[in-house]
Amino acid sequence: EKAKTISLSRFIISLGISHVGAEISRELSFYFKNISNIEKASIEELARAADVGPVAAQSIYDFFRDKHSIKIIANLKKAGVKIIPDEAPKGKLAGKSFVITGTLETISREAAHEKIRALGGKASETISGKISYLVAGEKPGSKLEKAKRLGVKILTEKEFFSLRFFSNGP
Repeated sequence: EKAKTISLSRFIISLGISHVGAEISRELSFYFKNISNIEKASIEELARAADVGPVAAQSIYDFFRDKHSIKIIANLKKAGVKIIPDEAPKGKLAGKSFVITGTLETISREAAHEKIRALGGKASETISGKISYLVAGEKPGSKLEKAKRLGVKILTEKEFFSLRFFSNGP
């Protein structure tokens, strides 16, 4: 019975929708608040959620209009699966989003993402105008150029960890 209660973001991930990973599922959960709102959303509405680009929006839209998908979700609800909303992020980085590119010297990229999430921020893999900061490590690649074009604030690893949010560095 305990396993029948699942957060909306985990439920979305469990559906296996193409182009939808952990970050997008969390953003969908925060933006739409419940599965019914996602099921009814247009492609344009889906794309308004942070991190949801046109390809992911189309994939989500198509998934929730597929007869097989609709039947699976209906059966899960009928079986008593309770989908609860995720709690909005809290912490010093709430409302801030980060992309990390290149190799960091003092911490792995995944560990940096965990720190960002632990402080209520969002760690993304995709550069867009919605991103607050790009953290550029060694050999940053094309994300750095795209961030410059979009006017995203760029930080070095040292600048990132010297932000007032991190009291004890990496």
